[in-house]
Amino acid sequence: MNRFGIALFAFAVLLAGCYSFFFQEDDASYILRTGKLDGRWEAIAHDTLAEILSSSPYAKNYAFNTKPKGQAITFIIFDSRLSDIRSSKINSCRFYPASQKIFCDVRFIDAFLAERDLDKEIVPFEGGRPIDMPFDLRQLAPEQYDLNRMFLLEWVLGHEFGHFLAGHKASHFAPTPLDARVEAKSVSQTDEIEADSYLASHFNPDVGAGVNFYQNLVHLLNVEVHRKACPGMSPLQYCKKIQFGAGIFSPADIVYFKTAGTHPEYMIRLVRLIKEAHEKALSRCLNVAT
Repeated sequence: MNRFGIALFAFAVLLAGCYSFFFQEDDASYILRTGKLDGRWEAIAHDTLAEILSSSPYAKNYAFNTKPKGQAITFIIFDSRLSDIRSSKINSCRFYPASQKIFCDVRFIDAFLAERDLDKEIVPFEGGRPIDMPFDLRQLAPEQYDLNRMFLLEWVLGHEFGHFLAGHKASHFAPTPLDARVEAKSVSQTDEIEADSYLASHFNPDVGAGVNFYQNLVHLLNVEVHRKACPGMSPLQYCKKIQFGAGIFSPADIVYFKTAGTHPEYMIRLVRLIKEAHEKALSRCLNVAT
């Protein structure tokens, strides 16, 4: 290659580097341009945000899947299965305080539900059957499954919104076990619990939509107890190590959980959420009484 060719090549490399540095889209702009949601998820996300923000000062001060125009916070919700999304945003929901944005890949929601068979139901049967005989399972009807999607999205987005309200540093709600290794920039367990506390203060387990949310929290807690007591088994199947009954399941053996790591385990967060919701509901009742 002659000198002219070398110079031309070097100039092309320099030009490409300058373009990448000055003109490369940030993740928000890229996802807003290429990201997609199907009609069902679009409706779920819209209704979920309305529910989460309705009683907050930001009910009319947020952007949803649009470029912000002075709004305090932006929610960018997308499905990485429908378009090419950069890996840093795939399969998780995260709050980024520097830009005041919450990114959420609904692929994570579907994976979380599927891992726990919360996208399925027991096939109805007639007559007697051995108690330990496995049930036949089938997919939930779309309208039933979307209710599970909305519940989980409300918990996840409500949690990330709690980080925003509390002024926390960057956080994430990811599919890996909460006691496993997480990125160094993740917040402490104290911050995670504080973010969940927003949800506890947001709903009343005795009134309206809060009743369904509370029932779903209890159901998910029972699922996590089942997964601890009988690992590797579908939560829809009979587990001989659990004493079934009304309310929260009681395991026959001690269920252990880890206290290390930056994020408490799901089971512990659910217990705390339910406990705080009860305390806040009782406090409201006492305030009314006085």
